[in-house]
Amino acid sequence: MEDSRIITQYQEFLRISKSETVEIPLAANTFRYQFPILQNLKNTLVTGMEAFNDTQMTFTPTNAPVVVAADYNRSYLQLANPKNRVDVNNIPLFSLQSFPGFLRLFDYKDLDWQNCFVNIGNPNPPVALTTPASFLFTVYYIDKQNKASLIKRIQEWRALLTREN
Repeated sequence: MEDSRIITQYQEFLRISKSETVEIPLAANTFRYQFPILQNLKNTLVTGMEAFNDTQMTFTPTNAPVVVAADYNRSYLQLANPKNRVDVNNIPLFSLQSFPGFLRLFDYKDLDWQNCFVNIGNPNPPVALTTPASFLFTVYYIDKQNKASLIKRIQEWRALLTREN
């Protein structure tokens, strides 16, 4: 009986409440791409992200082709907070690739999207982008005002696990 309660608490903890699809169009001969202004992600805390390439998704919601795996595999993510401090620096984009039952979770990142970028590694010699395409992400988040209740749930879940062990 207690095991099922732990599983229920864990599922509650991992529940995704809100998400936003983010698209960054690529341009030829550019190696740094800024995230667009994301009105829906203001006053939020990012709890997870996924990144996709053309082997997972063919087109974005705006019907643009998704970045090809070759460009995706040489790309890195840089995330900065509102104080313009880089929190995540050059994490390989492929580390955000989702697999069934796996999602890259963050510890409630407060991000300034205007200072967040995708950088494409520049091979020697430079390789032109194959076709017009877009980076495609799903960003999972909570509203800042919900953080206190979520932290309380996490503390309850941890206390329950500690009691069981």
